[in-house]
Amino acid sequence: MIDESFKHELSWEEKAQINPLWAIMSIEDFSEKGADPSKWSTEDLEGFFAKGKLFYEAFIHPVVARLKLLPGQARLVEYGCGGGRILREVSHRGFSCGGIDISPSMVALCRSMVPEADPVCTLDGEGRSSHSSESADVVYSYAVIQHIQKLSQVEAAFKEMCRILKPDGILRIQFYSHVSLHKRPGLPKWS
Repeated sequence: MIDESFKHELSWEEKAQINPLWAIMSIEDFSEKGADPSKWSTEDLEGFFAKGKLFYEAFIHPVVARLKLLPGQARLVEYGCGGGRILREVSHRGFSCGGIDISPSMVALCRSMVPEADPVCTLDGEGRSSHSSESADVVYSYAVIQHIQKLSQVEAAFKEMCRILKPDGILRIQFYSHVSLHKRPGLPKWS
């Protein structure tokens, strides 16, 4: 059984090596799946990608519709692509796509799950990917930014996403901000 240390103490790469499904989607059904995709059931993968399809519909499709992007003519890049659960739907909709993740293990998983996504890559020491500058109509990031520990790394992430984005493109960011500030020493309680 996965414990609290998995969620709060391990790096993203360590989580990817132990149980990438649980790392991406912390539902009880995935808690004992392990790192070997060949041992995941068809139902596991269907549930995983069904969630990606829901996120696409709610988070990405409104941007695609607003920009009137057409399949085969537009490129979307996901910052923090994990195992490719959203990228797969982007690809199934006919868009050129690519991904970025800090974990080499997640990148390898994404490449195997969404082989048509290209490139799917990690970041170099300066926080840059191998994606070309001004090459994406949409760059999006779903539930990633809140996991970045240092402000300088958040700034580097935004700089990289903006570097990849075309001048008239859209940057779409989603993050959870449920920090309880009143529990931190020295900070006032919010009323």
